[in-house]
Amino acid sequence: KTDENFGSIRKLRLSPGSYTIVAVAHKASSTESEAPIITSPTSATIPESYADDIYACTTSVTINANEFEKKTVNMTLNLCLTSAKVHTKDPLPKEVKKFKMTVNEGKSPFTSLTFNPATGVALSDASYSRTFDVSSITGKTVTVTVKALLNEYPKFVSIKVSALDADNVELYSRQFDNIELNRAKERLINTNLFTDGIDSDMSFEEWGSD
Repeated sequence: KTDENFGSIRKLRLSPGSYTIVAVAHKASSTESEAPIITSPTSATIPESYADDIYACTTSVTINANEFEKKTVNMTLNLCLTSAKVHTKDPLPKEVKKFKMTVNEGKSPFTSLTFNPATGVALSDASYSRTFDVSSITGKTVTVTVKALLNEYPKFVSIKVSALDADNVELYSRQFDNIELNRAKERLINTNLFTDGIDSDMSFEEWGSD
């Protein structure tokens, strides 16, 4: 963030011909994280253990013979992820120590963040999970977010949330099916997880006779 020219590539010399420029950026988990691996205009891999902000773009450039003037190419990198946020409306019980959330439940967990930079979609249909330590917020509500790199947008998926104890035993869980997720959009789900909400006892007046 201290580099004023971050994202700019200057004085790149190219021989006459047609080129495809591929740009990929991501929010790294640490300063030691490796750079994205770009294999081709349709395949790139983010070397991270979970999905965070990923951006990509491709553009075509033609350099004509005897063209010696500077050519400027501007690229807008598109956000490739979708995001799901779950907020519990009821307070966290004291026995709950961890909170797990899975987006695209029912699919195999992703093994590689490989995607198409031109379209911004993953090359495989996988699920994305994260487990959060909530041991310090007993008695409060929980809000967690999981980002996912899906193989198409829009996509209807299942989202599962689980409350675990210190030994990873599932104490509470709920699954939301047919949730529509879109690229660069966040879906918010408000739910009761630890209680059934407010009980309602209703009776209906019967027809009478005159």
